[in-house]
Amino acid sequence: MGNKSDNYCPDIAIPPGDTLLELLEDRGMTEKALAARIGCSEMTIQGVLAGECAISSQMATQLETVLGVPASFWNALEANYRTDLARISTMEKKMVSPAFTSMQGQPAIA
Repeated sequence: MGNKSDNYCPDIAIPPGDTLLELLEDRGMTEKALAARIGCSEMTIQGVLAGECAISSQMATQLETVLGVPASFWNALEANYRTDLARISTMEKKMVSPAFTSMQGQPAIA
């Protein structure tokens, strides 16, 4: 049986927009064209591509209609991305230099 150290915990988070961008490039479709076809602003599409805007369930369904990629795929990518971001944030908060922390977990007085 595996132990806790066997679990894969990525230290990067890949936004679903990376996959979306690849699909757009493969299909020769612009961000503007996608935005028009799914009924949102080009700015929203740019936000998704940058990982700044989440793919909602509604958008996932629209992407499925336009691109032929199942909504469940987009929902899973988005959920994994947000989970990875949260995990990374938690790991960063736990990383405290021992030189600045006393034995009781309080900041040491220099």
